[in-house]
Amino acid sequence: MKVYESVDQLVGHTPLLELKRVEEAHEVSARILGKLEYFNPAGSIKDRIAKAMIDDAEAAGILKPGATIIEICGSRPRETRESDWLLLRQLVVTSSF
Repeated sequence: MKVYESVDQLVGHTPLLELKRVEEAHEVSARILGKLEYFNPAGSIKDRIAKAMIDDAEAAGILKPGATIIEICGSRPRETRESDWLLLRQLVVTSSF
């Protein structure tokens, strides 16, 4: 068993589940798989989006150790827009929490 050192290493390592009953019920020959995103640390596909934004901000030198991150997006991942990312960048750069 792999042992992780940080919770961010767990993001995205979610299992796939073959949906055999769905395949049988709909008589399809295709293999149908479900990605179990609720196995992410915060239980959501938004974990992937958040990690990508944080990694990008760190790489760009915008997010530094000790900074505070504020979630500003909507409840659904597709509601996250470029303007949200720009606002997040502005908050991180201009705020002293």
